[in-house]
Amino acid sequence: MITLRCTERLRKGLHVTAAEDPPVSTTVLGDWFGQPVLTRYVRLILLVSEKSRLPVLVPARQLESFEKRFRRALGDLLREIGIPAEAIRRERAEMEELVYARTNSRSVLGTMNEYTGFLLGALSEEPEKSLYELAVELSELRSGPLDYARPRDVACLLLGAAPLGVDV
Repeated sequence: MITLRCTERLRKGLHVTAAEDPPVSTTVLGDWFGQPVLTRYVRLILLVSEKSRLPVLVPARQLESFEKRFRRALGDLLREIGIPAEAIRRERAEMEELVYARTNSRSVLGTMNEYTGFLLGALSEEPEKSLYELAVELSELRSGPLDYARPRDVACLLLGAAPLGVDV
């Protein structure tokens, strides 16, 4: 079970109501936070893992299939950063039940704002970049709340895989 903590704007866009007392996520990567990001080139949803600050980007279209596309995009990113297939399967299986909630961490929201700034700059320079490529780039940025580790490396450690980077 996963708790997806969305900004009010995203909850309205998805037409969902926040649970008053959401359960604790059972996924290894913990709760996820989400917010919409509007650029000149694309409308997207930025999702960030609370524990690893790993980012996932999903196009903000066909919102009825958002949850399925979120799980798929996360699986693709985890594969890219070297997570074993069994660990990905377990994490995605735990994500089958999803509960929406309000945001509750200024720290994660700050990370999301940093990622949004990066995305706006990257897309203005290279609008042809895919959301997948951008998520991979974001996963390689060092994060202050993680003692300047990379989100991809933290996700690897949490999921029991060897980090791709040698300087964690």
